[in-house]
Amino acid sequence: MQQRRRKFERQPEHFARYRITQRALDIMATIARYHVIPTSFLAQLVGGDRRTTESHLQALFHLDYVSRFQLDQQGEFSYFLDHPDTLQLLVQKHAIAPDELDANEVRRNRERPFTDRRRQFFVDHELMITRFHTVLELGCRTTAGQVELAAWRQGPELRNTLEVDRLTYDTERDHWYRDEGTDRLSHEPDAFFTLRFRDAAEGERDFNFFYEADRKTMTKAASIRDKLRAHFHFVVRERGKLRETYQVDRIRAVLIETLDRKWALRLREAARHPVVSGGKPSPLFWFTTSEVFTRPHEAQTPKGKLVLPAFLHQPEIVLDPIWVSAVDNTRYSLRQPF
Repeated sequence: MQQRRRKFERQPEHFARYRITQRALDIMATIARYHVIPTSFLAQLVGGDRRTTESHLQALFHLDYVSRFQLDQQGEFSYFLDHPDTLQLLVQKHAIAPDELDANEVRRNRERPFTDRRRQFFVDHELMITRFHTVLELGCRTTAGQVELAAWRQGPELRNTLEVDRLTYDTERDHWYRDEGTDRLSHEPDAFFTLRFRDAAEGERDFNFFYEADRKTMTKAASIRDKLRAHFHFVVRERGKLRETYQVDRIRAVLIETLDRKWALRLREAARHPVVSGGKPSPLFWFTTSEVFTRPHEAQTPKGKLVLPAFLHQPEIVLDPIWVSAVDNTRYSLRQPF
């Protein structure tokens, strides 16, 4: 009787004949780009036969090139890198420059793996960012090159601080006024990315965005306003820091994805607060909900009906007018962010 391989205990002896192929390198490079990524997302991004991808992932795990975890016993595996040898292999065999790989993250993953229950919140948040990154990349692929995901950055490198005017509320006059001194705010977007439009005029092809994955963990109104205010000041008032950190002159919008419509309405209300943008609401903030991406979608395949989240069947929805600003109910599209 064939012995069943254990899920999380490596058994390299079963894969002694395995050889690293171009497909395996593509898989590892994709994991490196995405930090942590579920099997279903990987299969879509790498392309080809899903079972072949899963076979490579199994071998790469048992040979300690990649690591994996499950959020629950019935869930799929999510993969991440925690071995420096994997990065070295990508540099040598996949022509990836060392500065494109995050050795510090690999070290952190090794020291404190995703399987640690204390990182449960962190994992959920990271997977939400990964889902948006995936749908954005797949959505751009559907445009036949008209829209390209030209840049994507995430992680600790995006952390910044800035000084803003201190504001105090006058209860008698129902008015916010500038007080003495300043307050320090943290600006830590979950991601920064650039969309490039092939057919746009020269100098108008690149549009830059910040992205926030909001999981309803920040519940105090003042804290929410501070986060939004930091975005507004960094984009509108701190152009020097914007250029220094991101090498761009303009951010088209701060995209905020949250879990449901009710909370999105609360965030939009917070974005309209006079503290955030110094008076009238700013059109900088665009909101949508995860429900747009995660609703079940049934598709007919050669092997029968398959039910997957909507974004894996129709990733182009991320480019459609699903984004609503804080100013009014106008719907914005990433396909035409003008």
